[in-house]
Amino acid sequence: MAKIFISDITSISKEEWRQERKKGIGGSDVGAILGLNNYRSMFEVFYDKIGAKNIKTESERSKVAMEIGTRLEDLVAEMFQERYPAIQVQEDNQMYQHSEYPFMLANIDRNLLLPDGTQAILECKVISISDEWESTDFCKGVPGRCPLSYEYQVRHYMAVLNCDLAIVVGLDLLTKDLHIVYVTRDIAVEQEMIAAEKEFWEMVKNRYMPLVPHYFNRLCKAIKADAFKRFYGASKETVYEVAEPEEIQMFNQMNELIIKQQFHSAEAQKAKEAKEEIAME
Repeated sequence: MAKIFISDITSISKEEWRQERKKGIGGSDVGAILGLNNYRSMFEVFYDKIGAKNIKTESERSKVAMEIGTRLEDLVAEMFQERYPAIQVQEDNQMYQHSEYPFMLANIDRNLLLPDGTQAILECKVISISDEWESTDFCKGVPGRCPLSYEYQVRHYMAVLNCDLAIVVGLDLLTKDLHIVYVTRDIAVEQEMIAAEKEFWEMVKNRYMPLVPHYFNRLCKAIKADAFKRFYGASKETVYEVAEPEEIQMFNQMNELIIKQQFHSAEAQKAKEAKEEIAME
């Protein structure tokens, strides 16, 4: 049974919600951690979780795309409900935590209750490319498919909530098609996913950049370089290729120095506050 991490996310600000998400791994982080996300790397997730300052601002186009996805989530859920009126679609404003692995967090779009009493998870997406989508068709024996980053997002949710079914719905804004994909729980796949998440979270706790070779092999250099530049900055002329162990060790040493600097800054602030308190007495 999942634990309640936050009882109502609508009661906190968006920034507070972001800070809470840094305390663990969310469903949208998993694809990047596994090297399955074409737009975000595990290094970017790593920098975010250790609290590195993001100096690269999102483009206006990216912000608009994210806003559209957020605002149309309700529409996608409503379209699904209209197509399957017998299924109960319920909003869920709680953030959940895995009972055994507390670093695994889940903030789902909707809860579903099927006519036979089965509990399921609904994940709503707004898309512009349908190449990686194929709706599930049980009559024709078509299992359906969606981008792997979305599949593992709901596999993460199923693990946290101990649920056996998730439905991913993608609304294509260009074709107006509604893709509906059923993802059933696979314990063997889930165990491998959790092992990878656990390994990654150990790196976050130890503040050491991911070193596992197969992570690097699955990621293009552009994504790895962008992750570093997004959080630590770089001139336009600089090109980072985060690939060699020596370079990784250098970045780890930089992380250590940053952490020490933050610690000493915090201690200095405490000393200053203590001095001011004494002066006021």
